[in-house]
Amino acid sequence: MTKRIRGHELTERQAKLNVKRKGGTMKKKGIAAFGDLVSNLASGKTSNYVYPRQEILDWDVNGNEYLFISNVNIVDVNTGSIRKEKGILIRNKKIEEFVSENDFKTVRERFTIKKEIYGDNRYLIPGLSDIHAHLSLISEFDLGLKGLRYFDAQRQKNCEEALKNGCTFVRDSAGASNVINYLKQEIEQNKLLGPRIIAATEAISPKGGMWDLGFANLFTPMIFGGRVMNFPANSEDLEKIMDRLYESGCYFFKTYFEDKPLYGGKDSTVYNMFTREQAEFIKNKAMEFNKMVEAHSMFIKGSRRVIDAKLDTIAHLTVDEPYSLDDAEKMKQNNVAIVPTLSIGCYLAMDCGNKGFPNNPDFKFFKVMLNEYLPGMIEKSTIPQLRKNYMSFYNWINREMENRKMPAVGQVYPERIHGFSKNARESLKNFRMKGVKVGVGTDGGTGITFVGNLQIEFEAFHHFGYSPAEVLRMATLGNMEILHLDEKLGSIDKEKFADMVIVKDNPLNSIKAISNVCMVFKDGRLYYQAS
Repeated sequence: MTKRIRGHELTERQAKLNVKRKGGTMKKKGIAAFGDLVSNLASGKTSNYVYPRQEILDWDVNGNEYLFISNVNIVDVNTGSIRKEKGILIRNKKIEEFVSENDFKTVRERFTIKKEIYGDNRYLIPGLSDIHAHLSLISEFDLGLKGLRYFDAQRQKNCEEALKNGCTFVRDSAGASNVINYLKQEIEQNKLLGPRIIAATEAISPKGGMWDLGFANLFTPMIFGGRVMNFPANSEDLEKIMDRLYESGCYFFKTYFEDKPLYGGKDSTVYNMFTREQAEFIKNKAMEFNKMVEAHSMFIKGSRRVIDAKLDTIAHLTVDEPYSLDDAEKMKQNNVAIVPTLSIGCYLAMDCGNKGFPNNPDFKFFKVMLNEYLPGMIEKSTIPQLRKNYMSFYNWINREMENRKMPAVGQVYPERIHGFSKNARESLKNFRMKGVKVGVGTDGGTGITFVGNLQIEFEAFHHFGYSPAEVLRMATLGNMEILHLDEKLGSIDKEKFADMVIVKDNPLNSIKAISNVCMVFKDGRLYYQAS
């Protein structure tokens, strides 16, 4: 017998369904386990904190049975239009047929439909994606040992909130492999609400490069739950590390090409950076493994080295000068995409008094976004035990401090941090002119950015001249094209996986409509409905 459920009725039925709500914690080894022990003792506890997870609805539509979603407006992100059909048939995790409204009755008679969901004339879009994020990283701002006790809980919360925001796919751009693999396994076994995950796990930066903290490297696994960085001293070390990461199952390689700090060290500090030859070696080695390479670069020198070596994607925008038309032309020729992570414009919108570029209109835009979105995001996206620390970071960013120092890190350089917003407009304009592939990612997990919380990304791209239809395509099919996964994901098409989101209003007309999530499907299964 077909179960027919209206979208707005499903929440009322939720209480009658069996739900899975189990706590979760993970076991660690070595220094990471020692970190758990120390943080628990600091809190007066002898065992890890068990996180009460978000409920996951039971689902009784089996592989060969049909799910029918009717009375929805199906958005074709490739054309930026609404399909003429108003229904969709799903079986075996994939989209099987589009159904015209006149054929609804016939379809119900021809197919054994196990469940039908009425869309109430809302809008069906592909699952959103965040292709630069850090599910396992936590903002450690102003935290003591007690805070470490709750990091695993926040990591699970990161996964849940990403999916609840309509983000069905995340590319995790560095984290401890055991932590990422644990989260991924729990999600795949339907024990934890969360997106599909592909991960680089441990990142690679040269000896003496960015994040090489010397002796302190031994203790960073206490914070991050395991090793997150590798620092090869030479090309031989680099090859061994890439071999090990490949054998451990990394999906892509994450590298750093940064020659200066945004904060910490001295104004004159210069990091070691991979040479042009090493960059080309990384590309060639990755090609042997059929893997992509992502490069972190926020200064133009590193970005140009990445472009010359034809690495696949660049994370972030530059802070010292914008990408030129020549840079964009070479990116297009070398098939180098960029994920600007515009959300960190808010994180870098620090009030440094008259220093930096406080009167720049795009800096002011990010300041407005910071205050419009971040308090609500912090309230929604953090566990109660850590919320005060995130709010402290938010307040610290807003406080006027000319000679600002990042706690436990060091001096902040205003012209560099403000340069992110100052240079964004020209860089994005040049990318558009030359046809560079631009992806959507949040850098969630760092500072006060949150994985899958794409609202600021959408608002910022719109601010810089992109239409709602362009932004929606970038956050779905465009992201999958960058990752070469567009044959399986990214649009609502036959034979693609049924990762979909129902939103209330037309996302082709309003940028805010993309974020008004009503229901989230992954593999053709309903995982979440907003109440």
